[in-house]
Amino acid sequence: MTKKKKSKKKSGTPNDANAPRPKTSRASRPPLVRMQMIDGWLQDQRVKDDGEEHWLDAKVIAVKLDVEHKTALIDLRHMRDSMNRPLDYVAARRGWGYLKDVPRLAIAELTESELTTLFTSELAMQMFRGSPFEVPFRSLVDKIVGESNSGIASELQEKLRSVISFRADPFSSAAFVDPAVINPILRAAMNQEEIRFKHCKADPDAKPIPRHVQPLHLCNYARAWYLFAKDLKRKAPRKFSVVRVSNVETTGKTFTVKKRFNIDKEIKNGVFGGKPVEIQLVFSASVRQFILEREELPDQRTEILPTGELKLRFMAPVAPELIKWVLSWGDDVDVLGPQTLIDDIGKAATIIAERWKAKRAAAQTTQPR
Repeated sequence: MTKKKKSKKKSGTPNDANAPRPKTSRASRPPLVRMQMIDGWLQDQRVKDDGEEHWLDAKVIAVKLDVEHKTALIDLRHMRDSMNRPLDYVAARRGWGYLKDVPRLAIAELTESELTTLFTSELAMQMFRGSPFEVPFRSLVDKIVGESNSGIASELQEKLRSVISFRADPFSSAAFVDPAVINPILRAAMNQEEIRFKHCKADPDAKPIPRHVQPLHLCNYARAWYLFAKDLKRKAPRKFSVVRVSNVETTGKTFTVKKRFNIDKEIKNGVFGGKPVEIQLVFSASVRQFILEREELPDQRTEILPTGELKLRFMAPVAPELIKWVLSWGDDVDVLGPQTLIDDIGKAATIIAERWKAKRAAAQTTQPR
């Protein structure tokens, strides 16, 4: 009579792989949480080490974590190779251990409020699409979500995405800056290292001019990047539009900043500078509330006139950005002063009116009679 051989169930079969894990399984812990636990065991092991007892090996650690042997090995090697923890496998001790004293591995647990702030900041990056910091920031957020031992992180992120958003005015979109340009500038500014690059003026016919500078500060002003630096050839401070910078090269030569750079002082009168004068504007009653709701200037003063119009006064230089802002309100704004602003707005309005008249006249001549 032939005996039937009992079939042995192989480990790792599809049925095993697809079997649902118990909700209490420790294997569901994120990698950083497991590594924090491993660190604690190895720290305790070093304190109690008598020089003879065997160290913890990967198999024992895997059992303590309730994970596969391979997973424990991956965690240990990651701690050693990527996190630069001074640990290794020592054959004489038949296990893993710290080779010298090291601070405990601390992983901050973020609160719901902190996570909300972080994820809201991620959503705010929608206003800066194309920014060189957009992709790295999203990667950071994804990493925090993946490694956080807070069960609310992923769920909270999805909820926020459905109830809050940030969108920029499509008519004031951010200027695209090449990461290959702004990143070396940023590193040079942080390391206080002189750089060379080429820069073009706004004139479309302008040719690139070589520059040798000490980078001091990068500022995103009105959704455009500007570099504040000391021009070594001209021996004077200069501002450069980063979008018109190319061929950035580091020199390897460092410099010392004698006085801390004060960006608030530098842009107090706008990037283009100029002497501040009192600006006086009157807005129509139909747009009055929009001005009152957006207090953009710290020293602005408002007054509602008997006509329902709004009078706005503030100190600022008559710079291109101010002229463009005033013109954006069309016939809902009247300029009372200073005279230079009245002249600039009048000149622009005259040019616009003349163009409109010419196009209207051309349209009338082409109409069939």
